[in-house]
Amino acid sequence: MLRTGDLAGELGFVSGLPHSATLRSLGQTQICILERERFETLLETEPHLVYQVMCNIVRATHDILRRMNTEYVELHKYVTRHHGIY
Repeated sequence: MLRTGDLAGELGFVSGLPHSATLRSLGQTQICILERERFETLLETEPHLVYQVMCNIVRATHDILRRMNTEYVELHKYVTRHHGIY
């Protein structure tokens, strides 16, 4: 579930690979689409804006990785505590 201000497709945006998810809205939704090619044209005219956007992408990706690591550790603790019976 995404919340207000969350990013989607940020890894595909950075890597240029196709998206692996489909999004559906549960209610009224407002989105902002950022196309990589058009975004790259801002490098010369708006470098600070590009920097801020990329910082947000890195921050969002870092948050996802941190949550995944925490969930992995908790799952590992659960499995090893129960000797592989799950």
